[in-house]
Formats: sequence, structure tokens, C-alpha cells
Amino acid sequence: MIGGVIGEFLAILVGFVIMAGLISAVTVALPRMIPAWVELINSPRMPLMITNLIWSLISAAAGGYVTARMAISNPLDTALALAIVTLVLGAIGTLQSRQSYPLWYKVLLLVGTPIGVVAGGTDPDGVFGDSLRANNAGAQADPSTRDDDCLEA
Repeated sequence: MIGGVIGEFLAILVGFVIMAGLISAVTVALPRMIPAWVELINSPRMPLMITNLIWSLISAAAGGYVTARMAISNPLDTALALAIVTLVLGAIGTLQSRQSYPLWYKVLLLVGTPIGVVAGGTDPDGVFGDSLRANNAGAQADPSTRDDDCLEA
């Protein structure tokens, strides 16, 4: 991995690209796969908005996770930087949006995406990675749990 400022910038860039790619893929695909979720006046229905909110949160967590894994020296700080970038870009996008989304949807999307990034960035070793690693270390330290005893027979 590349360290320093360049490494942190690349981590943010890769995390953002992954997050934006996942969100864009589903945002484009869902109305085509399920056209009933888009009304005639091009205003999305509730199932589309809920699905988009949930998927945006999951995608943001994936982007935050990748960013934190790539960041060598400051994983959480780098994930927080990505969260700030998503907040700023989301605010700009919300202000320029011409579609008729409800205010609650815009606010949840604007706030939820950075929260997802931070949630993904707080556990760079995977979900419960530290507790699993501690359990494995404890099992290896205890000679009574070793599997090579059965090989001697």
C-alpha cells in the first residue's frame, strides 16, 4: 500500500468510486426493472425511495470500509474525510436536484450516506474482526485445543 497523503487520497478516491458505482448501478437499474415504482410524472414511489435509501447506506458503508482498509496510518480519519466529501457533494446535488423528491427523503439521503461511510470505516477488519481474531489467538495459545494431537495417533 502507498502511505502518506497520496495513499490517503487514493483510499478516499477508491472508496468514493466504489460507493458511487454501487449507488448509481441500483439507482439506474431499479426503475427499469420495476417501472411500477416510478409514477407517470416521474416522481418515485415509496418502495423505490426506501430501497434507494437502504442501498445508499449499504453502499456508503462499503465505500467507508474500503477506504479504511486502504488507509495505513489513519483509517478512521480517512473514512471521516470520505464522509465529509459525501456530505458536501450530497448537499450540492440536493440543492441542484430538479426531481420532486420529498424533503424527508432528501434529508435522510444527505445525512444517511456519511453515516454509512463512518459506520463502514469504523470496522476496517470486518464485522467483529477484532473479537474473532482474539478468539483465534486464544485458541492457538491453549495447547489443549490444538488439532495436531490427533495426527500423532
